[in-house]
Amino acid sequence: MKNLYILPTNKPSRLRYTHGNNYALSKEHLSWRFAHHIYITSDDDILVGDWHLKTTNNSVGDYILNSINPNKGRYKKIILTTDPDIIADGVQAIDNEFLEWFVKNPSCKFVQIHYIKDDVYVAGFLATSTLIKYEIIIPKVNWEELENSGLDTPLVTWDFSSDINLLKKILYKSNLEHCGSAEDMQDALEEINDLIKKHHPNLEEDSE
Repeated sequence: MKNLYILPTNKPSRLRYTHGNNYALSKEHLSWRFAHHIYITSDDDILVGDWHLKTTNNSVGDYILNSINPNKGRYKKIILTTDPDIIADGVQAIDNEFLEWFVKNPSCKFVQIHYIKDDVYVAGFLATSTLIKYEIIIPKVNWEELENSGLDTPLVTWDFSSDINLLKKILYKSNLEHCGSAEDMQDALEEINDLIKKHHPNLEEDSE
């Protein structure tokens, strides 16, 4: 799954590509040679006036009646962005906290989004629910640093076989790209540990 797209732009931006999938962030919008914008999408219904991203060619547009088939999976609703043009049209801006985190974790392709709503209940039943804003859930672990550390400090210490080490690296890579939480990673590793103990009872896990 992917909901974070980074697209080049010929307009001023705070985000610019540097080298090797790395990005830099400026305080102001500048006319960088390799300027980029971030677009975060959702699978919500695309309504008239919404901005969307076409995943087949990474093009951005606003939905005019009958201009697209919003039920097609190749169209994703844009809910957060750094693009000032569509921010001016009502799309929520990505906050600085996430941008600073992203330049340290540029491999991230998926972020968890929390919908903050104003719910009104009448006689104990939900009467109306109005979206106030979207909140990006920023992982507490810097997965980029964790992966580049050579896995010297894994969440769970393994000393089994090269196959297990490979599996562990795949898990770290998956969390790096999907920005999974530390708790998710811990749970996944513990599940693998339980399966290994079940099928290979003679193997023992090292303890620190």
